[in-house]
Amino acid sequence: MSGPIFISYRRDDAPHLAGRLYDRLAARFPKDQIFIDVDNLDPGVDFVEAIEQSVGACDVLIAVIGRRWLISSEAEGSRRLDNPDDFVRLEIATALKRNIRVIPVLVDDASMPRASDLPDDLKALVRRNAVEVSYTRFRADSERLIVALERIFEKTTAEQRERRVNEQSKPERVETGAKERLEPERQPPLERATRERPWVNSLGMKFVPVAGTQVLFSVWDTRVQDFEAFVGDTNYDATGGMWSLGKEGWMQRGATWREPGFSQGPTHPVVGVSWNDAKKFCEWLTSREQASGTLPQGRAYRLPTDAEWSAGVGLQDEEGTTPKEKDGKIKLYPWGNEWPPPKGAGNYAGEESKIGQEPSDWKVIKGYNDGYPRTSPVGSFAANASGLNDMGGNVWQWCEDWYDTAKLRRVLRGASWDYDYPDGLLASYRYDFIPGFRRDNVGFRCVVAAESSR
Repeated sequence: MSGPIFISYRRDDAPHLAGRLYDRLAARFPKDQIFIDVDNLDPGVDFVEAIEQSVGACDVLIAVIGRRWLISSEAEGSRRLDNPDDFVRLEIATALKRNIRVIPVLVDDASMPRASDLPDDLKALVRRNAVEVSYTRFRADSERLIVALERIFEKTTAEQRERRVNEQSKPERVETGAKERLEPERQPPLERATRERPWVNSLGMKFVPVAGTQVLFSVWDTRVQDFEAFVGDTNYDATGGMWSLGKEGWMQRGATWREPGFSQGPTHPVVGVSWNDAKKFCEWLTSREQASGTLPQGRAYRLPTDAEWSAGVGLQDEEGTTPKEKDGKIKLYPWGNEWPPPKGAGNYAGEESKIGQEPSDWKVIKGYNDGYPRTSPVGSFAANASGLNDMGGNVWQWCEDWYDTAKLRRVLRGASWDYDYPDGLLASYRYDFIPGFRRDNVGFRCVVAAESSR
């Protein structure tokens, strides 16, 4: 099932590729669900209303950006984007304002514009993860876009279905004398969470129970938008000393979780955060939601323990006392036993990860392509048997535990977008770093636990 798609482009920028893109999408989605050329309006039509109606009716807006998109000018020489009535500006601004999914599609080797180059109503565009589409790789690149759209529509359909089920299952009103009341719930919503009916917190994070643990796991890694809420509320400084990837390898080059060196959207996993940063986030969220009543007293957010993480990924009967002693013992991948990973196994260092912004000797998993050169939006790959996404790949995830008895370094699990060698992708593999370490392939996942638990 698909929703309406709106293609926004400039006629003096990339009309031919926009047309090819329309034809490609029309071959996979219903033509009447794809909108293009809103500038062909009848005389006398209010073009602002027409754009708002057309864009507002769509689930996704594709913003085709070529090398002239930013500098395209009017006849008198002024930049089109500086005109509040510019069609392209109106289209994208309307979508951003209405929280419609906006996907920038970069063509002709164009780069994402900087926020400082955009009018205020378009600045949010720079935080949307872009897709590159070239003439030479058009079929493969457009296929990656189509797959992303299909995931969006599948997720939207699932959410709509869940809302309908929730509406249908609401307790019926019953009368008692002259008063009406709702049937009382037997248990708090958090206690009734299941894989099919996750508990959702104030940030929209979803939590499910995992067999073999006493906690509820977030189904995905903590997102950029979640961490943004934390920093915005507390002014916490999670910057400084971050390692990021470049042609010279990993270096401290001034990157931060906001600008890690590659494009990220609000639903990508936050990266460049230390164990200390992750703990501060959990403390803030616990305090905030206990105060508001969202989180019951006696419950708290924290990082998963190493043992809980193992349960979440499906490992059982690990031998050893410390994470170091368990490291790499069980030869099992999150997807099973085969190598290389099957299609859709997760976001690892496949052939797509070579984009010219890494060392010349960059190693990849031959024959594997997950479609995401760096991080991917949470939920882009299928959940595992416990209902958890990205328990293999995307970003390393901090755990509560020390790595060994020296108690100098904390444990990380799950591998990331830059990992290619087989042993590093094992579900039992452990990484370890000091608690203050920040890098562009490291994030975290939260659990909800009893406040006194560890």
